Amino acid sequence: MRTKIGYCTNVHSGNSLAEVKQNLLDHAAVVRDRVANGDPLPVGLWLSAAVASELDANGAADLKEWLAEHRFLPYTFNGFPYSDFHQPIVKHAVYLPTWADPLRLDYTIRLAEIMAVILPDGESGTISTLPIGWPTESKTEGSKTLSQLFSRQDFQTAKAAGEQLKTLALRLQRIFENTGKHIMVCIEPEPGCMLDTADQIAMFFETMLFDDPETVDIIRDHIGVCHDICHSAVMFESQSYAINTYQKAGIRIGKIQVSSAVEARFESIQETTDVDTEVEQWNELQKFAEPRYLHQTSVLRTDFPSAPLNFEDLPAAIEATAMDPTLGNESLWRVHFHVPIFLSRLGPLYTTRSQISDCLAAVRDLRDFPHLEVETYAWNVLPERHQSPTLADGIAKEIEWLQKEMRS
Repeated sequence: MRTKIGYCTNVHSGNSLAEVKQNLLDHAAVVRDRVANGDPLPVGLWLSAAVASELDANGAADLKEWLAEHRFLPYTFNGFPYSDFHQPIVKHAVYLPTWADPLRLDYTIRLAEIMAVILPDGESGTISTLPIGWPTESKTEGSKTLSQLFSRQDFQTAKAAGEQLKTLALRLQRIFENTGKHIMVCIEPEPGCMLDTADQIAMFFETMLFDDPETVDIIRDHIGVCHDICHSAVMFESQSYAINTYQKAGIRIGKIQVSSAVEARFESIQETTDVDTEVEQWNELQKFAEPRYLHQTSVLRTDFPSAPLNFEDLPAAIEATAMDPTLGNESLWRVHFHVPIFLSRLGPLYTTRSQISDCLAAVRDLRDFPHLEVETYAWNVLPERHQSPTLADGIAKEIEWLQKEMRS
């Protein structure tokens, strides 16, 4: 199977177009020369709202020429982070503005207009985006309808988001009619967000997007899903179940973010009674509790495997063990911390790398094969012992590993 394999450039800071270009020259060019075999390197561009506002039609045309000159292929955008993704503390700010805010719609339309200019002829493009936003109140998990899942306020937010996404789909259709460039915006479920599982995505599409027979075909063509493997693993979803859920719901998978989570296997400690291993895992796990990004954590207790406990950040999960020590015994922890996909171990800890193989197997025969994008944005906050000699070296090793995985 031959498909584009690139990496997401939100791993680099980029507060201006000049900075975005310099990061590509400093890092992506090194990766290109190592893994692309003389071809252009697919790159998933991240353009903040500030950078996108710099680009009028002429600026976008200039960027297209610059990317071609340096042999970069812009096949997908990350439209999730709206503003500075590398400030000292990001946490919940990455979920603003929500999809109920006109600023989110304006930003995404601007990205689509830029993409329509810089996409090479004959190429389709994808833009990943947030799953509405972060809820204002706790969700009622296992609900069969959105009104049961959300509080009244969050239901109204979801409804407003649906209307804006319909407006977006109509704009994307006009872009296609005027330029011939097909662009799909892909909602990316994430742990803790308003939509964090495949079931919830299917529920949202059915209720809020596929409810009008006159527009449903346009919606299906231009609004899809971005399946992040790390996020799905943290929610303890079966990869095949998630993919099948999207297919049954008639939702196109436009993009897959190939990513891996941190995993602690405390249930095996009880079998080996290895106290040293337990201490090593706890010590290593705490090193991932860094302050910049939110690291949602799910804990699956072996005595109650059907209902993982979900914590909005790793420090909260660690703190909870002081009140309930059994959380750290005979349990499986998964942490939303994007770690290098070529690693199966992190010292005494593990990763969810096997989920990548499961996902690729599940999508292998899809008629419309999704874009693949490696999205390990957390290199700069990764504990030092797991770093690569250079950022470009680490990214190149990830792409090389994925290329090999695709050939197997």
